[in-house]
Amino acid sequence: MTRTSRTAMDAFAEALSALRLDHAEFRRVEIAPEEVRVAAGASGRDGLQTLVGYQVCTGTCVLERAGSPDLVLAPGTFVVLAHGEPHGLRCTIACCSLVAVRFGVETSSAPWLLPVLPALVRGEATACLQAVQSAALAWIPRAEAGVPGADAVLRRMAEAWLVQAIGLLAEAEPDLRRRFAAASDEIVQRCLALMHGRPAAPWTLPMLAREVHTSRTVLAERFAAVVGEPPISHLTRCRLGAAARMLRQTSWSLARIAEAVGYQSEPAFCRAFRRQFGAPPATWRRQAAAA
Repeated sequence: MTRTSRTAMDAFAEALSALRLDHAEFRRVEIAPEEVRVAAGASGRDGLQTLVGYQVCTGTCVLERAGSPDLVLAPGTFVVLAHGEPHGLRCTIACCSLVAVRFGVETSSAPWLLPVLPALVRGEATACLQAVQSAALAWIPRAEAGVPGADAVLRRMAEAWLVQAIGLLAEAEPDLRRRFAAASDEIVQRCLALMHGRPAAPWTLPMLAREVHTSRTVLAERFAAVVGEPPISHLTRCRLGAAARMLRQTSWSLARIAEAVGYQSEPAFCRAFRRQFGAPPATWRRQAAAA
């Protein structure tokens, strides 16, 4: 493996480690002979990208997408639709059983990884991926029965499943590795790791530049070229994305959430949140709970 390949794969491994799911849904799907299941396109929310995955357990089915050739999925085959596009699943002769996974990925956790992914990721499941599938099948009934912690277990299994699936794709596709290399930047990735690892820290552009051992000008230019926005703008979105997750998943007060994501006052946090999401945090929390 060349030095360029190693650099690309190192950056890719770091991106996979940083990837975070806002939510995930595992379920088992049974399709009768000649039956067609239609899946509507995913409606993404601000800061989230929806991916849909399938792994065939038994039987054979056909994945249908508008404008694309049909794809036959046999036992052991996995597929990920990276943009949650509308599609259909059609069983062929015998009954087909498969595991369906829907992922809500925080885009701020993988700013260059998700855009590089092809619309369709397909491969053959390894023993590790099969093991995750088997474990998920055992936990699905527990989650449906409301067993405490079962949903959290399935969410982490979904994260493990997705990381392995994307990792297998990168191993098999040299062209994709070159695209990862072009999209990655060591300085930018270190800066992103600092932001995502400690979003509440009082980061400034000079502080970030010192931490990644470069100048403010170089960091600002390279960060904007790779991520598409200035470092501090991205930090704000990262903090507010984390705040939105806390609003959905905890009963913390607004003051506690503001402090946890690096705001010195609750009013400043509320103003920033409203600019980003179009509603004050308390209103947004009620709307998210209702949805």
